[in-house]
Amino acid sequence: MPVYDFTIDNRTDDTILVEPAPVIVIEGLFVLYDADLRDMMSLKIFVDTAPDIRFIRRMQRDIVERGRALEGIVSQYLETVRPMHKQFIEPTRRRADTAPRREWPGSRYHRHQGGKRHRPREAALIRS
Repeated sequence: MPVYDFTIDNRTDDTILVEPAPVIVIEGLFVLYDADLRDMMSLKIFVDTAPDIRFIRRMQRDIVERGRALEGIVSQYLETVRPMHKQFIEPTRRRADTAPRREWPGSRYHRHQGGKRHRPREAALIRS
């Protein structure tokens, strides 16, 4: 599996070996995009999060983990991230077997679910 370096916005020469297993969980933004990959999945999940929460999490991560400036984060989000999400990621929701929605702590949904925190991701199981 390729390794991505966010400081150079590109893949590195490094890879991570993924060994065969009875159950493989894969996650990522484009995991439900490719039809050949979807055909190998026995369970497909699109975990949804409200757009404002996605942006806040992205902003916090980019400032803390990647040392990016707020102006650049907002510009990239408006010019690239948001339009690409609408064009490529959002349509994959209909290819999932289920699409649970995750909310911010303190919301009515969050309290109803027992206050458990989860990371927003797409995920799928592939039985080998």
